[in-house]
Amino acid sequence: MVNGILIPVSAWLSGRFNTKWLYLSAMIIFEIGTVTAWVAPTFSVLFIARLVQAVGVGIAMPLLQTIMLSIFPPEKRGFALGLAGIVVGLAPAIGPTLSGWVIDISSWRSLFGIIAPIVAVVIVLGLFFVKPVLPTKKSKLDYFSLVLSTIGFGSLLYGFSSVGNDGWGSPVVIWSLIIGVIFIILFGWRQLVMKHPFLNLDVFKAREFRLGTLISSVVFMAMVGVEMVLPLYLQIVRGMSAFHSGLTLLPGAILTGLMSPVTGQLFDRFGARRLAMGGLFLLTVGTFPFIFLTKDTPTLYVTILYATRMFGVSMSMMPVTTSGMNALPIKRMGDGTAANNTVRQVSGSIATAVMISILSNVTSNHMPAKHLLKINPLAYQSGAINATLKGYMAAFGIAFVISAIAFLSTFLLKKVGFFLSWNLITNKKWSNIIGISFGLLIIISIGLMIGNYHNHLGMEKKTTTQTTSFTSVNDQANMLLYKKIGQTNNKVIIYKKNKQQKKPTVTPAVDTTNEIKQGGTSNQLVTKKQDWVYKNSFYKFFFMFAQKESFIKRTNTFHVKSGYMVFTPEQAKAFGQAMKQQAAQMKKSQQNPQAQQQTAASGKQFVTAKMQQAMAENPKMSQADQAKLQKKAMSDFKAQMQAKVQKQMEQKAMDQALRVK
Repeated sequence: MVNGILIPVSAWLSGRFNTKWLYLSAMIIFEIGTVTAWVAPTFSVLFIARLVQAVGVGIAMPLLQTIMLSIFPPEKRGFALGLAGIVVGLAPAIGPTLSGWVIDISSWRSLFGIIAPIVAVVIVLGLFFVKPVLPTKKSKLDYFSLVLSTIGFGSLLYGFSSVGNDGWGSPVVIWSLIIGVIFIILFGWRQLVMKHPFLNLDVFKAREFRLGTLISSVVFMAMVGVEMVLPLYLQIVRGMSAFHSGLTLLPGAILTGLMSPVTGQLFDRFGARRLAMGGLFLLTVGTFPFIFLTKDTPTLYVTILYATRMFGVSMSMMPVTTSGMNALPIKRMGDGTAANNTVRQVSGSIATAVMISILSNVTSNHMPAKHLLKINPLAYQSGAINATLKGYMAAFGIAFVISAIAFLSTFLLKKVGFFLSWNLITNKKWSNIIGISFGLLIIISIGLMIGNYHNHLGMEKKTTTQTTSFTSVNDQANMLLYKKIGQTNNKVIIYKKNKQQKKPTVTPAVDTTNEIKQGGTSNQLVTKKQDWVYKNSFYKFFFMFAQKESFIKRTNTFHVKSGYMVFTPEQAKAFGQAMKQQAAQMKKSQQNPQAQQQTAASGKQFVTAKMQQAMAENPKMSQADQAKLQKKAMSDFKAQMQAKVQKQMEQKAMDQALRVK
């Protein structure tokens, strides 16, 4: 916001003060802010330090552009600004990734500690190498214009920046925007009636400057909007860290920096018209697939699309800006730079506010009802993710519309061309054929990728079946556990794959149906898994940068043999408590003399029957064999009695456990 406020002031500063000392002053101010932030003891001090840094940047950046446009002739300005674009492009490219890495291994203070010595070296070098190249004249500062500009642009930028948190209906947002518009109108009116205006608005009378400012501002809107929303998608939906999301976007940003001098040379040779058409076409077709992002979109796909967009930005923004500035006389470069950067800054704020508000509103409108969180948490989670994705689809849709507007705006230029081939191939017939073919190839490729993502073009469903065995989750009783998911019919199953397994296995619940079928002859788990796979190697190679083979759903069917108990964890706990009670009662009953006599009589009767049966089969059985048989018969009786008692105890305990819901 401070940066945006100072940009209109930069025109007066560059025309009033010596270039060298103005630049050094800006860098010293930035250094003071950096060192203060480095050692800031509280957030308030850190906040003030960041504002001080913004003052330095707000002076230095427009000054850089004004100097480059003033000291180079029109036929070399493209290459000059392209060289400056390496720095301007690579710094934002490396910044997010580097800062994320620094924070991971150190503290946030290191971010400022790294910059401070670099800025100190720049200040020292500036004392020797920076020369006063811009003409200056003594002119009084119109304080009233300064106040109008500060309040107007400050309020407007603050209002747009508050939309993401407060919404469009917030009184703070509404009044900030109203006050901002009123004061900007007053500021503009005052500049038009003043003999020596604070910011000369006559620069907008030049058609090329007007059109260049319009197109570059719309391109900036498309770029800034996506740069704000795309990292949110990577971090919120994909679960990436700030470092990894920055790493995903790094190739595209580096490409912008590296292409800046190349597009600068092409601009000096061919002009802005054809570069703008080709670049904005790439920006538009590179933005369209973002509308169809999903939670499973490959990271490489996002990186390639983002790089395509940034390649288009590098081909369009600098050339159309330079083309517009070339329409102005040297003495108006400071005013032109300030006006162009101010419009661009406000446009970027508008784009950010609109896209963030659309993202928030669409997501909020499609969020599932809150009560579903208690009834079915997994369904709520799935609905929340889908609602978030719809929000991003809407936001990226707005970015596509903005890009398309910028592309269509280039038709207002005097000559039309599409691609680089139309610039480099002199034969008109072949240049048109190659250019149109290249454009159709891009459109067809994007269409095929979208078809692959949403209709699984080139893929088919494949079902695989796997049968495995399982055993009881409880070492003392034959038991299988399950737990219902909310109020649905689906459940998760808790089991062991074998007796040696210590920690039970829990089946997944997301995109998985778990069933239990009792009464089988053995314990078997039948898993049917369904996946999207490519039909053949050709499709797999053709869509190598698009969608990967992916999981669809799974069905687990547990065939449980007879005699197994199927409980919820709560029922299993109740069963254990009931078994303890039954065991205590059984032990007490066994101590009863009458019960003991009855058991002894039953045992004697069981042994006698066994002995009679054995003697009938073998009358000549020896005394020793008869003693062994008698001992074995008594052991069998005790085992049968124990099994019978255990079964009775389990039945009673199970009846009690099943009453628990």
